[in-house]
Amino acid sequence: MKLNENQLKAVTHVNGPLLIIAGAGTGKTSVIAHRIANLIENEGVNPANILALTFSNKAAEEMRNRVEGLIASSHDDIWISTFHSFCAEVLRENALEFGLSPFFRLITEADQLSFMVANIDRLDLKYYEIKGTPHGFMKQMLDIISRAKDEMITADDYTRFAKRLARSDGEKDLNTLKISEVAGVYSVYQKLLLEHDFVDFGDLILYTLRGFKEKPHLLIQYQQRFQYILVDEFQDTNFAQGQLLDILSASHRNICVVGDDDQSIYRFRGGSIKNILDFETRYPDARIVTLDENYRSPQEILDASHALIAHNRSRLDKRLKAAADKNLHNTNPITHLSFSNDKEQADYLVSEIQNLLAQDKTLSLSDIAVLMRSIKTQSKPVVTALERAGIPYNLIGGSGFFERKEVRDILSWMKAIDNPFDTENLIRAIHTSPFKIAPIHVCRISNWARSSSDINLYDALKEVDSVANLENGVTEEVHSFQRLLQGLTDQKEDLTAGEMVRQIIDKIGYRGGLLQTGAREYMTGLTNLQKLESMAEDYSSIEGYSNLRSFLRYLTYLMLSSEKPPDLPLFDAVNVMTIHQAKGLEFRVVFVTDLAQSRFPGRRRSLSIDLPDELLKEELPDASSRELHLNEERRLFYVGMTRAKEKLRLFHVERYKEEQKESKPSQFLGEAMGESLI
Repeated sequence: MKLNENQLKAVTHVNGPLLIIAGAGTGKTSVIAHRIANLIENEGVNPANILALTFSNKAAEEMRNRVEGLIASSHDDIWISTFHSFCAEVLRENALEFGLSPFFRLITEADQLSFMVANIDRLDLKYYEIKGTPHGFMKQMLDIISRAKDEMITADDYTRFAKRLARSDGEKDLNTLKISEVAGVYSVYQKLLLEHDFVDFGDLILYTLRGFKEKPHLLIQYQQRFQYILVDEFQDTNFAQGQLLDILSASHRNICVVGDDDQSIYRFRGGSIKNILDFETRYPDARIVTLDENYRSPQEILDASHALIAHNRSRLDKRLKAAADKNLHNTNPITHLSFSNDKEQADYLVSEIQNLLAQDKTLSLSDIAVLMRSIKTQSKPVVTALERAGIPYNLIGGSGFFERKEVRDILSWMKAIDNPFDTENLIRAIHTSPFKIAPIHVCRISNWARSSSDINLYDALKEVDSVANLENGVTEEVHSFQRLLQGLTDQKEDLTAGEMVRQIIDKIGYRGGLLQTGAREYMTGLTNLQKLESMAEDYSSIEGYSNLRSFLRYLTYLMLSSEKPPDLPLFDAVNVMTIHQAKGLEFRVVFVTDLAQSRFPGRRRSLSIDLPDELLKEELPDASSRELHLNEERRLFYVGMTRAKEKLRLFHVERYKEEQKESKPSQFLGEAMGESLI
């Protein structure tokens, strides 16, 4: 790769702080890799003295591969990892000195939920009354604890603040009661983690910072060990991670951070845009290099994206320009269309995909992305239209994997086996069974159950001989279904989750049914079934003996958490995903759907449990909470727009069934495209 002028400046800078402002598609990963290679090959830096930090294992692996492709020989001693992996290793190397068990285990989000629900009797709850299942409440509590750790707020800090508040406002003040209760849950949670030798992701950073503060000789060792520090996606770092970087680089100040404030979209999970905006204030001698030559998108898309993001007041000044070859042979790179309803939008989207594929034989399905604000609330019409057209797709983001038809079908069988009185899942199991039981027959059986015997559907299936108006052969089909369900139910306590999932798929002949959907959809469905089987088998092996019910409970925790099932293997399918999931990716064709003011920007939801401002250690930007939210949503839209390599299609729906009045176009459309177009 030939470096441009600004890339070369960033690569060849050696000593002292460096901020690389890397706009979308400007080759930042290549610049980081070339910079590491330059330090080793041309500056004689020992590879063991280099620390490069990223936000995902995938990004770390990509960076490592790029570096190895640039240097003459392999250097395993270059430390390229995520923040959390780095801190976990520091803690393991110094566990005893840091006051931790050397055998500590990292607890995942899903396991945190399971762990806290299992220990709910340890919580002294007075203000928060749990009605029904405690999962939602526990998820909120764990989220607020995680945010507290991002801000370096310990359980002791929270407790001291609650006690001060009680003394000043009175113990019976409602706000005081809420804060005291959160402080109590936080304290119990930390005690439980220590009792079981668990640490969570926030602890990895906090314990490392605390250890370095209490054992300065260990901090000096790591400062001397890592003479050059590089950080990717710096705009996504939280307050605690920013503090860690400051102390690690304090003695030599050889810190290089790469990021784009316009792509800071993780404020909801602790990301602090202030880290990148204030870098020059914290490091007055920092060199600033701006990468503004975009190798991804045509200039029309870059101009519209800039028109949008320029409405954010607090940002680092930059304007992207397209590489010369990006403006050739590409007609209509950006268009905006309105539709009367979301079905019309989805149908047009499918026809447009079909037209593009017919016009350009080099275009594959995997070159196409459909981006949206929320998979949960916006994906169904699109997915339905794709399925109807026989176009395979990957559903990524939110609980996307669990929204796939084949996954929902098997989950319904699992839930019906666990609880056959769950009518909703029992009906879905009937419809996905190999038996010929039409919806009208299920309706007649259900009506008979209510009117004649007032029994549930499961018991009515056993008495199907008494139901009138069923066509010939239906009764026997119902008996066959009932026998199959009963046989699987009888095994649910004896088989592991992995064995049960495999039994369900085999017994109902689901793979054979997929063959009727077409080759592409068959491969997609088969891959998702294999993933579900693997998840069940992995869970069984980790937990030892684990039955169906415990696995279903685990899946509930998994869907509530931000964890995702492993990525699908690469194959040709349209990518339907949230914009958050699309960050860092690029596609030849990008559709952004549902650009209505009521949908995007998303509504700012006030949290029932939130961090008190008085506890925040980060200085908040000088803006209202509404403006901060709007700025973040605008950056999210900007990220979506800048994923497109060739064509960007922006769709607006005028009316949704669940909304009484017409939906106005998103204000972001006006900002990007010009008011006259909407």
